[in-house]
Amino acid sequence: MRESIQIFIKKTNSAISGLMRTVLYNRYLLFVIAPLLMLTGATRGKPKDLTRPCPTACPACCSNNFIFFSTVPYYKTHLVHWGSSLSVYNDIIDPVYKLAKFDLHRCRNCGLVFVPASYKGLVENVENHPLFFDKVVEPYLSQTQPLISTAMVSNIISSPLENIGSVDGKFKLLYTILANYREEISTYLDFGANMGAFAEFIRIAMPDIDVSCCEINQYYVIKCRERYPQLRVIDKPLTSKSVSEIFDCIYCSDVIEHIWDLDEIFLVLKNHIRENGLLMLVTPNSDSPSAKKQGVWWWSYIVPHHVQFFNLSALTALFTRFGFQLVETGEIGDELYVVCRKTASDLNSANRV
Repeated sequence: MRESIQIFIKKTNSAISGLMRTVLYNRYLLFVIAPLLMLTGATRGKPKDLTRPCPTACPACCSNNFIFFSTVPYYKTHLVHWGSSLSVYNDIIDPVYKLAKFDLHRCRNCGLVFVPASYKGLVENVENHPLFFDKVVEPYLSQTQPLISTAMVSNIISSPLENIGSVDGKFKLLYTILANYREEISTYLDFGANMGAFAEFIRIAMPDIDVSCCEINQYYVIKCRERYPQLRVIDKPLTSKSVSEIFDCIYCSDVIEHIWDLDEIFLVLKNHIRENGLLMLVTPNSDSPSAKKQGVWWWSYIVPHHVQFFNLSALTALFTRFGFQLVETGEIGDELYVVCRKTASDLNSANRV
């Protein structure tokens, strides 16, 4: 009897969750959610202080020719992308932010979609809330940050792509790309390494390479060190002014879409790569078929945790502006990958921006 009750409760919760997602993905049924949020303490007051005012130029190409694209309600980020329950959302989010909406603009020149403004401290307050990691992030990352072992790496490398899962398949594709440049790489940095899964994968797969990872979120740092004590972790921000280490290759996956100041982050990356060294970026592709089909309800529009949404044109404009030469580009599912080289002829171009 107890097992039957537990199964019934599980199926009921699953059905409610599915219905909630269906409602949220249908823009014409959004009015169902807003009243529920208002009943749980949401207000229509506007929080004060924006961290970034509406820019006068596109953050990627610096064009001032951009237009309004769409508006994203904040609860879509939690209830749709992370699958948070309404009760968890209410526990984490300050009432004044529960009905917050964020505008997206699109650059007519390069196609970058970006958030022109966000409330000061909103993302930091949410991501530092103890429930955020326990109830929201842990279940989500458990699917994308597998525990890496030598046997697992060996199996992924040796198995045909069609015989392994989507996460393992992504690791295999990324490893295959990096392996093409192996002879050039003796020092490697995973910038924004999260829990360190891919950094550990490369450390095992390429034992002759000195692998480091950089992560400043202390929750991820603790998890990374617990899982992979053999990995070298840099747990403080790298800066563009103080260059203590230079790397042959910097790998940066699912990071730049979070960054407000693109100029600063590219100066940091550039100043920590040796002459003629490599930068490999992976980021959601705003020109992917699913992005075009789903519009603002595409999974990557988790605003304002993501604030930049790139296509290849926007990435190319950004790289060119900072003196990087494109070497290789491609797609892995809904994401773009780009390998570029720090060119000797343009070493000081970033300083002219």
